[in-house]
Amino acid sequence: KDKSLMFQRKKRSRACDGSFWVVGFYDNTQKKGYMQHVQNRKSKTLEALILVNIEPGSTIFTDQWASYQNLDRLGYIHGIVNHSWNFVDPESASGDM
Repeated sequence: KDKSLMFQRKKRSRACDGSFWVVGFYDNTQKKGYMQHVQNRKSKTLEALILVNIEPGSTIFTDQWASYQNLDRLGYIHGIVNHSWNFVDPESASGDM
């Protein structure tokens, strides 16, 4: 699971018309992905989306963004990828997409 900032360019211009955040999930067992536009990257926003889309007890790999710090308390197994060391965790082969 991770989030990305997307841009929409104005026609025939290098300037960006607007930007928005997208959160993505990928289920390794079912080989299915899901993406959704979010208004912000706050804990409340991301946790609500996670609770609706991911079963408690599942393993979730994220980066070190502060909004993910409560995932253990919400009943998830939380693995963290430190991008300053690796883009993908060499032990789990998980990384942000």
